[in-house]
Amino acid sequence: MGLNDFEYAAPNPFCFCAEKGANHDCKKDIPKESILTAFDKLRNRKQGKKVVIGMPAGIGDMHWILTKLESYKEKNKIDHLAISIHEDSGHLHSASFLQRIPFVDSVICKEKPFKFIWNIPPLERHTTLMENIDDCDVRIEFNSELEAGRRIETILPEYDVNWEYEIPYAEEDRTFANRVKVLGGKKFVVLYASSRGGNSNPTWTAGKWGLNEWVGLISLLNAKGIQPVLVGAGWDLEYAQDLEKVCDERGMSEDAFLNLVDQTPLWRTLALIRECDAFIGFPSGLGIMSVKFKKNTIMFWPCAHKWFDDGFHTAWVSPETLKSDIYHPMKYGSKNANPEGIMSTLGSVL
Repeated sequence: MGLNDFEYAAPNPFCFCAEKGANHDCKKDIPKESILTAFDKLRNRKQGKKVVIGMPAGIGDMHWILTKLESYKEKNKIDHLAISIHEDSGHLHSASFLQRIPFVDSVICKEKPFKFIWNIPPLERHTTLMENIDDCDVRIEFNSELEAGRRIETILPEYDVNWEYEIPYAEEDRTFANRVKVLGGKKFVVLYASSRGGNSNPTWTAGKWGLNEWVGLISLLNAKGIQPVLVGAGWDLEYAQDLEKVCDERGMSEDAFLNLVDQTPLWRTLALIRECDAFIGFPSGLGIMSVKFKKNTIMFWPCAHKWFDDGFHTAWVSPETLKSDIYHPMKYGSKNANPEGIMSTLGSVL
């Protein structure tokens, strides 16, 4: 089952050509290093005090920082806030995500990775904010503190947390998600089964959740008339294909799940999450955004991880959401970390 009749081609934010059709793409002809996005020209603001902040390019990593970045901008009287990221093949949508955030004035995409937390030994990651590094005025990362189980409120505590910072929701994206809902004619659940860092990575799954579990869950959702929708990026295609193969081998309908892996740009994927009845997947930016959108969310976590404290499962979640019955962090191998247990956990929703 496909959606070719209303596929969406996102306009190229790096292109300033006057005639720009749906499939126009001249980004490859423009060097990415030090390019400010179209928002610089569209907003046409007086520069004033400009600060360039470097941060990780993962959607979840950025979201954590964004909860405090508006306060950072206001308290430091910054007129122009530029975000600098390394946008590699795995994070092609990161710039487009940042461009829509109202208090972000421009985005700089760098071809070379930052000398960031990724090459600092985990046990030595103590510095949340560093100045004058990699052509940035400031570089910020919250990962180290959160992974140690520290609440986000305690990270850079001089800045306020805004759990509800605005992420604009375009009407065309809402229409897309609602058309998916109509196609299924029923409730739908977003599934995130990943080829990279997720279900094929023993560090995350430890063999506790694999193709058999996903197929079992899809079968139970089908039995209740609920449409599973599989999402992911290009690097998740392999696992999606394996999942389709197992479903076919077991004689399941070719419409057992709607496979949208690598078929929707980030904003369409986020729209699906906004409109779904539940999200199920391994820890990722998509799951983190599902929690922000206050959707019923199940995220699998390893029983033990040499770098992650158990507090990391919830350290980034708002107190309001923690008090609700929306977010269910689930350790692999725990009582409900199986298809039947998930259906039971989401019983009141589904």
